[in-house]
Amino acid sequence: MRSFERLAARWVVIALVVYVMSSTAGRVAHAQPCPTAPTPTASTTNCGGVVVSWTQNPQASSYDVIRMGPDGTIVIAMFVSGPTYLDATAQIGFTYKYQLAARRTSTLECPLGIGSPGAFSNDGFRAGTPGQPALSVLSTTCLIQLMVQSGAHTNSVTVLRSTSPLFTDPTVVGTVGLGSNVSTPMFDLNIQMGVTYYYRAVATGVCGDGPVSATVSTTPTAVVLTEVPLVEAEAGSECGTIRFSWSPVAGATQYFWAVLLFSEIESSGSTTGTELVYTPPDGGPRRLRVVGAGTCGNSPLGQSVLVSASVPPGAVVAGAPESVSVDSGGTAVLSAELTNLPSAQWVRWEKDGVPLNDSWRVQGTSTGELTIQHATVQDAGDYRLVVQTGCGQGASTKAVLAVRPSCAGDYDGSGTIDLADLLAFLQPWLSGLGQNCP
Repeated sequence: MRSFERLAARWVVIALVVYVMSSTAGRVAHAQPCPTAPTPTASTTNCGGVVVSWTQNPQASSYDVIRMGPDGTIVIAMFVSGPTYLDATAQIGFTYKYQLAARRTSTLECPLGIGSPGAFSNDGFRAGTPGQPALSVLSTTCLIQLMVQSGAHTNSVTVLRSTSPLFTDPTVVGTVGLGSNVSTPMFDLNIQMGVTYYYRAVATGVCGDGPVSATVSTTPTAVVLTEVPLVEAEAGSECGTIRFSWSPVAGATQYFWAVLLFSEIESSGSTTGTELVYTPPDGGPRRLRVVGAGTCGNSPLGQSVLVSASVPPGAVVAGAPESVSVDSGGTAVLSAELTNLPSAQWVRWEKDGVPLNDSWRVQGTSTGELTIQHATVQDAGDYRLVVQTGCGQGASTKAVLAVRPSCAGDYDGSGTIDLADLLAFLQPWLSGLGQNCP
């Protein structure tokens, strides 16, 4: 009997074990895997901490945030619903990585209620207020060269300049883009020799401006010429000249100039003054180019507008008229070449000092070419071309017009023999009657 009881008890135990195992196996077979943890992204420009953000997994009910940094790998938050978390405990100036572990409410679907951590994020960084930049002077020979040193958390550095040690009138020299703890040179060209300048720098970053640097000062011994000489031109007070003048360039010890005829250099030279009086050979228009020169090189180029000289009268008449001899009744032509005619106020021909006017026989009395048709001996004489310009009145050399009688009886050269010819003969004959000819 006792052996039967022992056998029955053994079967009961076996039956219970089988039931428990079958029941557990059924539950395990219906369990769901833990949700996959997304890979987060960490910010690098936030001033209040590092913002950790991720894309939600709909299978997860919450997340644990894990941080890896200088203090090791630790869980910094649990049961975060997401999709962002601000790590305000991250220290400024340190780099951190983050990972997530996803949770589910039902432990039957996810053993222990949380899955394994996912992949780490990018490097996260908590931005801070820019550190104080530093300035130093490298050179003052021909310009002021500064060295700019940025501090931490810097995006750019702006350098200010003043002529007052109290910095009451600051102007911006320039801004350079700099990262944290970077050095770069900066040049100040717009300066004057002998003036003391004071400089400060301020850094700008994501979290605002940082403290201003200490003030440095320096006095340049020479300057780069940055001013452009402003050139003006006008007809000179002396006829035939052009007066060029230009504004002085600070730091220039002399000026190099070139007079241009169209685009070609006609004349060039140098001067220590700021004025040049030039006489064009033909009295025509010219322009001037000028640069200032100093210890540290030349200034930018200054160029004047096109200007014409006030032309003297003699410069208008380029060729003297030639003497002419014609038969009576013929056509006589006297000509003189004119240049710079727009500068002439008027021109006219004179015979024996008497101005001529156009008639049916005479044309061109106010041009460079005079034409006399049906010439007579009364037309013979001295002719010249008179010119009036803004510089006064001038005249060409004289040309002689000789008129030969066309036949023996035509004493007046009219081309016909008539009573006038007899009177022209008798007048000198009667006045000389009774006189001995040599």
